[in-house]
Amino acid sequence: MHPFIVEMFKDIFQVVSIPFTNPELLWQIAPILLMWFVVETYFGMHKHEELGWNTALSNGISLFWIIIGSMQYMFSNKAELFAWDKFGVILFVMIYAGFTIYVSFTHKISSKVTYVFSSPTAIYFLGYISFVYAYGKIDVDLPMISGVILLFLIILLFTYIYKKILPNKEKDDEIKEDTSTDFDKDFKSDFDFDKDLDTNKFDDASFNSTKSKVDDFKL
Repeated sequence: MHPFIVEMFKDIFQVVSIPFTNPELLWQIAPILLMWFVVETYFGMHKHEELGWNTALSNGISLFWIIIGSMQYMFSNKAELFAWDKFGVILFVMIYAGFTIYVSFTHKISSKVTYVFSSPTAIYFLGYISFVYAYGKIDVDLPMISGVILLFLIILLFTYIYKKILPNKEKDDEIKEDTSTDFDKDFKSDFDFDKDLDTNKFDDASFNSTKSKVDDFKL
């Protein structure tokens, strides 16, 4: 196998494994991973629901907050973790977060494009990467950049499959709503039947028709 590919996969493994080899980082990254999982699950179960401008804005603010935490850690008496290439990556993610906040707040571009930039997969992945770069001793080189891009594509594929196999909660709600509507109709028939009995305003034909509806409902 080509040395470049070998190095790229080593870098992918390093990016994925850093939180588990650094307990301090795991405490910081676990809430991000949990929120990421919950949001992806939500949109997987509500397949016809769009992201929304307000959610896109809050995602951008969340990413910006993560970046601030990453920079604070990198500059707080830990000079050994600082590197200009690492700072450049985190600065890029900060600009990305600022861009998503701006377009979500001002609606300067179309909602479809904004929702792509502010999607949970993109936001939380970049948040994860910024933490890993700030807390870990990682060199920013071509194999690492290629590995991060490949990792993002793999996660995109995984989340797509995951959301596809989740049950559609909207269909279950429609079934419940239809069942409730049928019950209301049958209950109204019972009520009308009792009302007719009280007022004696029915003939044999209406009696037999109403009685059959009640029998069907009881079955």
